Amino acid sequence: MGILPRAQRSGEGPDNADETQASVVQKVSWVRDAAGERFEQLELAMLIWAVAIADDRLTAAEQIAASTWRAGLSVDQILASPYFLIGTVDAIVDKLLEQRERCGISYISVFQADTTTFAPVVARLAGK
Repeated sequence: MGILPRAQRSGEGPDNADETQASVVQKVSWVRDAAGERFEQLELAMLIWAVAIADDRLTAAEQIAASTWRAGLSVDQILASPYFLIGTVDAIVDKLLEQRERCGISYISVFQADTTTFAPVVARLAGK
């Protein structure tokens, strides 16, 4: 079951205001309530908008904010969003492990353009 931001009413992509950790927690809570005892049988997933392995998170977020496909998101929104993985491999691994612990999200998808970038994270997560 995928946990994604709601779409804009216009249908032109995700609602930027819904790309928060609080929103993810709320949606998982709705799923947990609806699933009841079956919740533990579900696999929760997230689609990651972008992966950037970088020591300088701010610069990486600025580059993402400048891209046309994410127009309208501020650098602060990108840095706070659970739908962007930005930082060192260790920091991203920690963020994903925290997301799994906090929300039960264990299935992460990235776009094809980010598969090579994401590979060291996958390698580090293997067996965890």
